[in-house]
Order: sequence, then structure tokens, then C-alpha cells
Amino acid sequence: MQKICQSCEIAVAEVKESCDSETTPYHICKSCHKRLLARSLRPSEWYNLSKRFGWWQFLLHDDFYDEAGTASQPEVQVENAEAFPIISLNDAAKDAQLLLDYTITRWRVSEEVAAIWLIIPPSEVLKALNARFINASNDGVRAVVLEVASIALKTIAADLVESAWNLFPHQVQLSSLIQASAACLPFEIAFERATTAIEALPQNERRNAMLALSHFQSPATLDWIEKHASEPVTDGWGYLAAASKLSWPRVTNWLQRGRPYSLVAIDALLAIANPRTLNLRSIQPVLIDAPTISKLRTELQQYVALDGVPRVRQRVDAIFRYATRLSTADELDTRQ
Repeated sequence: MQKICQSCEIAVAEVKESCDSETTPYHICKSCHKRLLARSLRPSEWYNLSKRFGWWQFLLHDDFYDEAGTASQPEVQVENAEAFPIISLNDAAKDAQLLLDYTITRWRVSEEVAAIWLIIPPSEVLKALNARFINASNDGVRAVVLEVASIALKTIAADLVESAWNLFPHQVQLSSLIQASAACLPFEIAFERATTAIEALPQNERRNAMLALSHFQSPATLDWIEKHASEPVTDGWGYLAAASKLSWPRVTNWLQRGRPYSLVAIDALLAIANPRTLNLRSIQPVLIDAPTISKLRTELQQYVALDGVPRVRQRVDAIFRYATRLSTADELDTRQ
């Protein structure tokens, strides 16, 4: 049986192109093959490949195409691009499978797309996710499936997430697996699996992987940090602490204990006061049991007197610039 081109979805596939993946090559017609290699696919042709393999493939990624499938660095002129648009979000929203295609082609799941997933009947969402997860071409597509499950289904997708753990580590990305586990599985089970998987990684990989624990937004992560934080202390420790219900009593304890905990505490305070990552901006963390401004200043100034290296001084100065975001309102009221 002849295969249809995965790009134009009209002509017969005559070429098996494995430049982006040896295990999951593109099956495309000769015309689309030429346009693919010349980075001049028409929007719908880019979209049809991206929904199957993900926009992150080298010949499809955001250096060469925008989210509308418009070629930004074509080696030859794109032919009649206007006649081959991608599907609109309004049309994709009519069907869970179509919306999943659309979601896979996005650089990230926007609030608008997430909101549409929430209004589709859960049974339809689960059916679409199960089918795509089984037939996914790579772990990136599975990651999107798991992210949608964490947004739209929660505990309804528990069986899907359990099956995903059976494919780890070779066919599922740990970060997406932890995100879905935090949303879909009981906390104790999810947290134990996540931390065990992270602890099994080499040290250089662990520092990046641990950021996925922010999906739990739990003080249990702070306990985990106390067991595993080590120097050199990167910003990631502070970002993770900021996302994990950090309290002022915990901050003062870490400052008193000294490095590495004191550096994590200072980085976390700055991350709460001025969140700089997409994840932290989404979480909008707050400091629990926040102190008055005077207590905040006194505690940090005392620490600087003991550990006044440039890194500490610079971060503490930045914290003071945002001090009102880390303090209680009662002192502000009395000072007015």
C-alpha cells in the first residue's frame, strides 16, 4: 500500500528522509522533499510535519519557520504560500485530535490553548492523548501529550502517566513525566518517583532535572534541597526553593546554617521578589510568613557582614530594591 506524503498529505510519498531522525524518517513526495531541504515549505506543509514530529526538528525549528509556518530563511522562493495556511485555532478547537495537532506545533502551550483544552469533554481528551501517546514519533511529542494531561485531565490521566513511567528513561523525558505526575498522581507516589529518578542522574544532569520539582509547589521540595544542595550553588537551587512554598522561618534557618543553604536562601528571595523565568512568573511565588521590612533588612545585613563576597552583596542589594514584595503590609501601613 502506497504511503501518502506526510507534508502535503496529497501526493504519494516517494522519499524517505532521515536527516532529522534515523528511527523516524519523513515519508514525503519529491516536491516536498526539495522544499524541506531548501527550508521553503509552505505553511500547511510545515504544519503537517510538525504535528507528527514536533517543531523542534532541525529542518522545522524556529530558526527557519515561525508558528504560522512562514519560512524565515528560505533558500528558494516559497511557492504560493498564501494558498496553504495552517489550521486556525478556532477550527482546531472543534476536535481533540485537531487541537492536539495544533498544540504540538506550538513553541509552548499558551494560556489561550490551555483554556480550550479545559472545555473539551475529558473523555474526548483522554481518548486523543492515549492514541497519540502510543503512536508518538518521539519523546518530544510524548512530552506535549503529558503536558496536556497535566493541564486538562489531572487524576483522570493517572493510568496514562503510570504507563509513561514504564517507558522511562528511554522513551519519555523526565521533566514532562514529573510535571504530569505532580498533576495526575497522588503526591506521595509522584514525589518519591520524581526524586528517586533525579537522584539517580549524574550530578551535572541532576542540577537541570531538579527544576521539574517546582511542579509540586511543595515544602517537601525544600526538605529535599536541604539534603542535596551543594556547591557550587547555581541559580537553579534558588528558583526551585522559590517555587516550593518557601517561608521566612526557613530562610532565616538557612542563613544561620551558612553555605550552601544561605546562598540558596538569598537566590530564592530574589527569585520571589523578581521572578525571571516563565515558570516562576506563572507560579507567582510569595514568601510565606513574610517579615517586616526592618526584619528583612536586619537579617540580610547581618549575613552580609559574615559573607560579604560580591555575589552576596549584589543579590542582597537587589533584594532590598524589591523589599516591599517580600514584607508584610503592616509595617508599610505604620510608616505612612
